[in-house]
Amino acid sequence: MIRIPTRHETFAYHGDFDWGGIAIAAAVHERVGFLPWRFDAASYRAIPSSAQLSGPVRPTLWDPELSVAMERRGVRVEEELVLAELIAALAPKGRGAHYGPGICVGINPVVR
Repeated sequence: MIRIPTRHETFAYHGDFDWGGIAIAAAVHERVGFLPWRFDAASYRAIPSSAQLSGPVRPTLWDPELSVAMERRGVRVEEELVLAELIAALAPKGRGAHYGPGICVGINPVVR
């Protein structure tokens, strides 16, 4: 199910840190805009991974430093590596960071 945020909401987005995930995020950013949710250069650098990043470099307009960091580090990070942390962050107040009314969170769907 896809839910487009209303004009009174902010869409918080997280996706895969690979060039395909960046392409999806760029399309979403262009069409509806979003607030990057743990989807920036600092978040990318903080996640341990050794999976090789391949493919053409793509710009990250929401955080230009992200594409630079990805190109330099050369490592991809799939959402599944941080999924438990993302879900925990959505817990009600007192159990982690919480987005209140007016925040619509999008986690890139996994299709297999």
